Amino acid sequence: MLRRGALVASRGYGTMYAVLAGVVTRVAVFYHGVHGRKVS
Repeated sequence: MLRRGALVASRGYGTMYAVLAGVVTRVAVFYHGVHGRKVS
């Protein structure tokens, strides 16, 4: 049971981190693009 729980938890955290990384990347690219347009 403990191994199973650890495996599920690690998978959950991996997915969560992947989603967070994707969101951060999108926001960073969008923010940079908007600022680039404003500056130039």
